[in-house]
Amino acid sequence: MVIQLIKSLFSFFNKKDSFLVVEILPNNEIRTNLVKLDPENREIILKSSFNFYPGIKADYPNFLAFKKNLHKFGKLVNYKIAVGIDSRYASTIYSSVSLVRNNAKDLIDESDLDNLISQAVWKFFDRHRLRVAQKLGVNDFDVLLTDVRIENVRLDGHKVLNPVGFKARTIEIQLCETFISRNLINELKALLPASSIRLISESGSAWSHFLAAGNRGSKFALANISFNQTAMFLAEESRIGHHDGFSWGEKNLLNALVENLALDWETAKTILAVYLQKETSEFFAKKFEKILMGELEALAKSFNASIGKSDIRLVYLHSSFNLPDIVFSQSFRNRIDFPIRLEPLTHSFISDNHNFHLKFNKRADPGIAFGIFVLVLEAIAEPHYEAMKQMSQIAKRRVRWLTPI
Repeated sequence: MVIQLIKSLFSFFNKKDSFLVVEILPNNEIRTNLVKLDPENREIILKSSFNFYPGIKADYPNFLAFKKNLHKFGKLVNYKIAVGIDSRYASTIYSSVSLVRNNAKDLIDESDLDNLISQAVWKFFDRHRLRVAQKLGVNDFDVLLTDVRIENVRLDGHKVLNPVGFKARTIEIQLCETFISRNLINELKALLPASSIRLISESGSAWSHFLAAGNRGSKFALANISFNQTAMFLAEESRIGHHDGFSWGEKNLLNALVENLALDWETAKTILAVYLQKETSEFFAKKFEKILMGELEALAKSFNASIGKSDIRLVYLHSSFNLPDIVFSQSFRNRIDFPIRLEPLTHSFISDNHNFHLKFNKRADPGIAFGIFVLVLEAIAEPHYEAMKQMSQIAKRRVRWLTPI
């Protein structure tokens, strides 16, 4: 009996550190990842990943296949769940809302703070709802809030940990809000236990927020490059979120090889893989790079159009495939109209800059780890101060994403 109890307790605490990370990817693939987190030893382990590809209706994720295979993960309530969603289906925005208090001479009390937070949440929602609806391709009535967090608060321009007990004319609340469509909310409600969900976010915004924490106010862009498209995210001053997108990805590089070398699609993929592994002759590599650079010209022009008029000079590149080294060369940067530093985003960024030990089971692919690990770290990120936690809880009570539709 005692041994059985000890085993049960061990299993319980083991599960408490287990994360199920569900990603809806740009190609409509659903990738589900099992991650183990040990905060005390600052260790993260990517145990395994399972992919659910689009079915007949290839323009939408295959939630039916996902649902049929959920039993493989055991009881979902035993996991902490983080959901990262592609930009076509979600918008996560970090920005601020300023409110003016009519009773500026009165001290802010709990009731007043509750009311101010409610105003801020819905003012933020109303401000961004139409733009988000256009981005998601739905009616604004079908744009709903799934998550909200309070990042910080300023009274008359001064940052405070707890507004209660202070007088102020203006209050500025820094918020993070995630918007998704009514249809997607219904899918998630049917699949995942709400009590286990720790994070629902547009993936690129979550990654950008994580990067911003280590950049100390520096402005930057993040380019999330997939098979046939690139989503651009900006972090500048007090705003982080999706900026725009353009058609460019791995498909462009493969098409260039097909057209210039008269190859079929599969052969082009094989040769590109051989080149990326540096297993070609120097002569062939130079010829190959000339072809690729011609296609990379389109990427440079897209960067010019997207962020050329801003003062962004640092761009992080996250891709679903291995980028050729020439993307980071001076030759490519010279094709961009402004001085720019390009940095690859890999899992080593987390270990090098945040002192985490990263481990991978044999079945796990380290190449996909950055985005997965960051979603876990964003899911457990909480304000250091109790008052800020309480304010976020007040805000979350205003978000009823599980309200019956």
